[in-house]
Parts: sequence; C-alpha cells; structure tokens
Amino acid sequence: MRFNFFRPLMLILIAYTAKTLTQTLAMLAGLPQLQAENIGYICMILAGILTYVAFNRKRRR
Repeated sequence: MRFNFFRPLMLILIAYTAKTLTQTLAMLAGLPQLQAENIGYICMILAGILTYVAFNRKRRR
C-alpha cells in the first residue's frame, strides 16, 4: 500500500492555520497573550480532530 503524503500535511497545515488565526483574532479582540495562546491551542486540537474525522469518513466510501 502506498503512503499518502497529502493527508498528514493537510492535517498539520489546517491545525496550524486554525491556531494562528484564532490567536490573532483573540489578541485583536483585546485578550491577553497567554489567554489568546490557550484559546488558539484548543482550536488547533479541535481543527485537527475534525480534519482527521473528515479524512477518515471520505476514505471509507
């Protein structure tokens, strides 16, 4: 079976983009840096899980 390089890269890119975007928006909204980083980290984890579930759902079909 061939390994697909696209899926892990997309998962990492989506998670990192979600973290960066959330962190930037939180800081623009006036939250302290530490809270913005924590919120960004939580969103990164959620985006990674949702992307993984979406990839697996497409693979089953």
